[in-house]
Amino acid sequence: MKILVVAGGIVVGGVSRVVSLLSQEWQKQHDVSISLFRDDSNLAYPVGGKIVHKNIPLKGCQLSRIYYLYRLLKKQPFDKIISFSEDANFPLIIAAKLANVHDKVTLSVHNSVGTFSAKSMRRMTRFYPWANTIFAVSNAVREALIHYGLPADKVKTVLNPLDIKVIDRQALEPSAVTLAPACFNIISLGRLHPHKGFDLLISAFSFLAKKYPDAHLSIIGEGGQKQDLRHQIEQLALQEKVSLLGQLENPFPVLQQADVFVLASRLEGWGLALTEAMYLGLPVIAFDAPQNGPKEIITHNKNGLLAKHFEVMDLAGQMESLIKNPTLRTSLGQSARERALTFNVETVAAEWLR
Repeated sequence: MKILVVAGGIVVGGVSRVVSLLSQEWQKQHDVSISLFRDDSNLAYPVGGKIVHKNIPLKGCQLSRIYYLYRLLKKQPFDKIISFSEDANFPLIIAAKLANVHDKVTLSVHNSVGTFSAKSMRRMTRFYPWANTIFAVSNAVREALIHYGLPADKVKTVLNPLDIKVIDRQALEPSAVTLAPACFNIISLGRLHPHKGFDLLISAFSFLAKKYPDAHLSIIGEGGQKQDLRHQIEQLALQEKVSLLGQLENPFPVLQQADVFVLASRLEGWGLALTEAMYLGLPVIAFDAPQNGPKEIITHNKNGLLAKHFEVMDLAGQMESLIKNPTLRTSLGQSARERALTFNVETVAAEWLR
C-alpha cells in the first residue's frame, strides 16, 4: 500500500511522536511518503519512509500548502492519505478535493475541540466532511466532533500508540537527572501551556508540601508558561520543593525514578505521556474531565486515580492517598502497566489503516 502522511512538522510534542511511531511501523509493510510544512533538517523524532515535501515556501500560507499538496496528489497515486492535526487537515482536504482523491483521505484530530479557534471550527465543520474518515484520539473528542456537526458515520475513535520496545531500551539509558531518593517524588511531563494545567498541579502540591516535608514535585517540559510557573512557585515559597527540569531528550529514566505521575491537563485529547508513565509501572492521577481522554484510559481505583473536574483540593487529596498508602501505589502501578500494554504500536498502527 502506498501511504502519504501529511504533518506540519516533526517537532517536540505528542502528535509528532505519534507520526514518528506510526510511520516507522507502517514502513515495515508499506511504501510510506511524508509531506512536511516545516524544515526537516532537525527532526525531533525519527520517521519511517521518505520525505517528499519539506519546508514548503511562504511559511504559514495555506494557499502555498494547498498548491504543493495538490501537485503532489496529482503527480503520485496514493492508496491512503493521512493527515495529523489541524494545521495539516485543512490544506490536505482542500488539495485532495481539487485533485479528486478526497475519498482516500483520513483526517485526524488529536486535541480537545475546546482548543480550536473560531476559524478552525468553521473550517472543520465545512470541509472535514469531504474526507473518507475522521479519526478522533478518544471517544470524548469523537463525541465533540459529532456535536459540532461532523457526520457520525465518518468519525471514528482510534488510539495513540506506544512503542514499548523503544521505551524499554531508553529506560535503561543513563538518566539526565537524578531525583532525590529520600523524597517522595511526584512527576509530570508536558508542554508548559495553560491547557496542561501545571498551575493547578503546583497549587495542589502546595497543600501537600506543608504536610509532607519530604514530598517533591518535578515537571519535565518547556513552553511559554515557564516564567508564570516560576513566579507561582516563588509566590508559594516552593523553590526547594518544585523543580522545572526543562525539556529532556529521554525522559524515561527520570520518570521511572518517581513514585507517582500526575497529569493535570484542562484539555487533553488523549494523554500519551500518561500512557508512557503507566507502562513504566507508575501509579497515575488525572482529572475526571468530561471532554478529556485520560478518563477513558484510567479506571478509578483500578489502574489509576481520577480527581474531580479541576478541583485543586481533590487533586491534592488523591496525591495524598498515594503518599499514605504504598500498597495502593503498588497495585495501581501494576494495573497501569497492564492497561498500557493494550496500546502497543503494532496493534494501533493496524487500526489506523483499517
